[in-house]
Amino acid sequence: MKRPLLIAMCLVALAAFSLACGGGGGTDTGASPSPTVSTSPSTAPTSTPPPEPLSIFWTEPNKKIVATAGERVFLNFRGEGTHDSTAVITVGRDTDTNYDNGGITWFDRTFPGGYFLVTVSMTDYTPGTYYFVAKISRAGETLYRYLDHPLEVRAAPTVSLTAPAGDVVAAWGTDYPFTGANNSASANVFIGLDTDRNPTNGYSAILDITPGAGDFTAVWTVLDSFNGRYYPFINVHETAYEEYSYAPGSLLIGDLPSVTFVSPLNPVTVHPLPPVRLNIKGDSTSTDPDALFRIGYDTDTDPDNGGITWIFDDLDAGPFDLAWDIDIREGGTYHIIGQVIDRYGAVTTYAPGAITVDNSPYIEFYEPIADVTIIAGRFLPLAIRGWAYSSKDDGVVTVFYDTDTNLANGFTPIADPFPEGGIDLLLDVSELLPGTYHIGATMVSSAGAPMTAWAPMTLNVLPNTDVSDPANSGPYFSRTATYFQWDSDRNKTVSWIVYYPTDSADSSAVSSAGPFPVVVFMPEEGSAATEYTYFNEKLAHWGYIVAAINTAANFGSSSANRARKDAADASYVLDWLIAQSADSSSIFHNAVDDAMVGAAGHGRGAGAAIIFASLDDRVDAVFAMAAPRYYPKPTEDDPHPRPYKAGVPVMILSASLDGVIPPNTQDEVYGDQDPFKELATIEGANHYQFKDTIQSWENDTEPTMLHIEVKRRVQILGVSFLNSFVRQQTYYMKWVNGEGVSDLRFITIKYQEN
Repeated sequence: MKRPLLIAMCLVALAAFSLACGGGGGTDTGASPSPTVSTSPSTAPTSTPPPEPLSIFWTEPNKKIVATAGERVFLNFRGEGTHDSTAVITVGRDTDTNYDNGGITWFDRTFPGGYFLVTVSMTDYTPGTYYFVAKISRAGETLYRYLDHPLEVRAAPTVSLTAPAGDVVAAWGTDYPFTGANNSASANVFIGLDTDRNPTNGYSAILDITPGAGDFTAVWTVLDSFNGRYYPFINVHETAYEEYSYAPGSLLIGDLPSVTFVSPLNPVTVHPLPPVRLNIKGDSTSTDPDALFRIGYDTDTDPDNGGITWIFDDLDAGPFDLAWDIDIREGGTYHIIGQVIDRYGAVTTYAPGAITVDNSPYIEFYEPIADVTIIAGRFLPLAIRGWAYSSKDDGVVTVFYDTDTNLANGFTPIADPFPEGGIDLLLDVSELLPGTYHIGATMVSSAGAPMTAWAPMTLNVLPNTDVSDPANSGPYFSRTATYFQWDSDRNKTVSWIVYYPTDSADSSAVSSAGPFPVVVFMPEEGSAATEYTYFNEKLAHWGYIVAAINTAANFGSSSANRARKDAADASYVLDWLIAQSADSSSIFHNAVDDAMVGAAGHGRGAGAAIIFASLDDRVDAVFAMAAPRYYPKPTEDDPHPRPYKAGVPVMILSASLDGVIPPNTQDEVYGDQDPFKELATIEGANHYQFKDTIQSWENDTEPTMLHIEVKRRVQILGVSFLNSFVRQQTYYMKWVNGEGVSDLRFITIKYQEN
């Protein structure tokens, strides 16, 4: 007999608040009793009715159940059993419909006889078929009843997007491929674009995926209505099931930026200093007003591995025309890089022309760069400017001028060596004799081999044909020729250099204005003839043929003995020159006036010049710089000979600070000579200043007069004296005796005419 409806409704409501039973409860593993109701005793009190037979039936679900694994779906299982308060109802799930073979999982909620309701969560059900069973038990009795409709749990459809794998850019109108996987042959699947990674607040569906399991590629034509950054996702949905899967990367949609270079197009090689100005020109585009455009240089052409130095930043996109003073100091090859970054992406482009930085020692002249022509003796401070660089910053620079570009045969420094960097010097060209000169510089650095560079010009010094002043250069150019010859009479080699006048700087022929007087020059002890170029060239420009003898190989027990050998060399070379003048095949044919012969020298060479004049009556005058006092060898007839005397006019040029041959010695030499004789002392000069260059002050006294000033006075006195007594041009005597000649200041003169 049924209970009132109110009781039934209360039971239903109570069951609705029962706990979910998915996976709970124990498993019945023993043999269940027969569902048959036991019989009543044969004798029973008539006042107690017999118990109602056990019964149980299902009311819900009333149709087949299909669910997807992983769904958050709750199912209600309800029914009714015998209304007996002593009866217990339990509900479970089974792997089949045989309660005797185990496999039943009982939910953890029990009900008294009557109505029951179990709410089951489907989230932990794996794909398969499940059978639900209800059991009612009473003392000595049990009854099982299976739900007519099993539960089929299908595998949840899964989808994924594998591309875009990173942040990529897609331009309007292009076809962009999405790749992924779909394991559902029937679920509804589409691809969408989301402005974030939360599909609940909006998205745009752009592509439907044709049902079918497996990997797929779906192509979408990018629309210009999609501007900005999007996060692509794939969506799968079935009844009561839906899943979103986002791609690993993002998609930036828009009109892509661009960079195009038109300069530099060709490779460029530069030295790091001084800066070389490079033109960087081209065009860049971006539809984003907030785009970042910049220019830099890279150590290679891979923008992702570092090595980029940005030189122009925060530029506006558009045409660009930039001037960059290349300031790269490290040697190597570099590439100009342009980059536009906007909200649609980043584009990097390299200019076609690479830049190679050569950081070997480097010298460049900025000035002078054009040829310069002057008249000798004219004051013209010539600006010499440039730059010297070494990557080690330890370079030492020497700037010089040279009559050719062969440093092996000598050059003339313009200034003392100085550290690398800017070159900014002035050359007083008034000291240069007629000829062609080249400005050069050499740098020595630990960065590499010495570097020599020449200014892109030549300095042409023309003769000053005004011979009224011996300070002028003289009317000729000059050339040199080197000779050596075996003297069989003395069993030795004699070597010498001939300085001779020419009519032009590029001529090797002796000037046609000859014949010319001769001067034989002998150098200091241990010195070479080439160390007196300033004096011998000056005489050649004034129309003398000068034979400068290399006497260093003349050995002897004393300086006087060596000087006597020098004097013998002088007579030998004079003989050679006179013979050359008579030889029609010689460049000196008819060029030597043997009636006009002078002798000159320095130190031991000055003493040798006096000896030469005393022994060779062809000598007309002697110009002796810092002359020592020499004696002839004693003989039986003359055991105590007097010092050598030239027997011709002599000018002894002394230096007041000479520490090698003191002025008092030269005063004695002056006393030994016959008139005409002169002792001219240069105040503030020393011994080594009579040479082209000064290596040290060893054994000498530090001077107070500039070297260039000493050499200028030597030239004036030498030209004046030899013109007066070799050429017999008495006009020049006012320079010899210093009367009223301002150019000879700081000279003390003592002379005797008769």
